[in-house]
Amino acid sequence: MKKVFSITVFCILFQYIIFGSSSNLFSTLKDSINEEINRPNLQIKGARVYQENTLLTKSEVLNILSTYPNIALKYKNGKNLRSTGGFLIAGSIVTMTGGLILMINGIETNNSNNGYNSESDLYYNGYYYIGISIVSLGEIMLDGGIALSIVGKVQIKHSIQHYNSTINSAYKNKPEKINYQFGLLDNGRFGLRLTF
Repeated sequence: MKKVFSITVFCILFQYIIFGSSSNLFSTLKDSINEEINRPNLQIKGARVYQENTLLTKSEVLNILSTYPNIALKYKNGKNLRSTGGFLIAGSIVTMTGGLILMINGIETNNSNNGYNSESDLYYNGYYYIGISIVSLGEIMLDGGIALSIVGKVQIKHSIQHYNSTINSAYKNKPEKINYQFGLLDNGRFGLRLTF
């Protein structure tokens, strides 16, 4: 009887010395699970990311995605592609406008009057052909900018969907309750038994 009593007292004291009270034993495990589950689901409209009804900035989204480096990297790459596409589109508009101005300045008219009729002939000088090449360059920039913007938008959308599916799968696998028994178990052996 003394032996059983002393083993029980030893097991209880050992538990408090090593692990602390039973409420704190798995608190870090529960906290990490709850933190994972309580992460916010994000909504995406176009290429804008919202949490509930609040529009998030790039840094706020990256902060939320920071626990998943692959998803955060994909989101960051998508944002960079969209920014590059926007710069190319803006640059193409400026380039094409300059090319059109050169084309217009490169057109010369020659009016001739032969007594009965007046005729106008158009002649193209070097500015016209330079303007055509600049407009063509602007068109290539515009096409590339649109393509980069679309690819970036798709990457942003996929990264947010991947994040939400990861969060939702963590919620499905949430253990309802974690119980443990440490010390002398029901089978008479000494150990730790976890039940979920």
